[in-house]
Amino acid sequence: MKTTLRNSIKNLQKQVLFLGMFLLFSLSTQAQWMLINQGGGNPDASAALELSSTTRGFLGPRLSQTQINAVNSPATGLLVFNTDSSKFYFYDGSAWLAVSQTDTLSVLQDADGDTKIELEQNSDDDTVRIFAGGTQWLTLSPGKIRLRDL
Repeated sequence: MKTTLRNSIKNLQKQVLFLGMFLLFSLSTQAQWMLINQGGGNPDASAALELSSTTRGFLGPRLSQTQINAVNSPATGLLVFNTDSSKFYFYDGSAWLAVSQTDTLSVLQDADGDTKIELEQNSDDDTVRIFAGGTQWLTLSPGKIRLRDL
């Protein structure tokens, strides 16, 4: 009976060891699907994660405008999704800029949207509007230039 118990324990140990090795192999195989910071070194301090892949997409951090403004020393090229404006923003080295939704740029604006240049507000508007601090200061349309009085 002792021999049977010993054999059962040995078989159980072998099965646990086999299962452990199988899990370890499986995890190491899955880790090869995504390369993190492939070039070595440390990620930039302002980035939560640096990824390198030729077959997968990127789901970036989602921050409010207040949280974006609070990022300490953002790296050039840092990308975030602004939950207040529902747009992607990237840091160009000196300011946060909205990523255009199409190839045709219709608005160039600062991070909080109060200083901007609008090319058209609707189809066939043919008007350029320049805003600073939330106020429209200059309007350019065919044959007209209008400057807001100071």
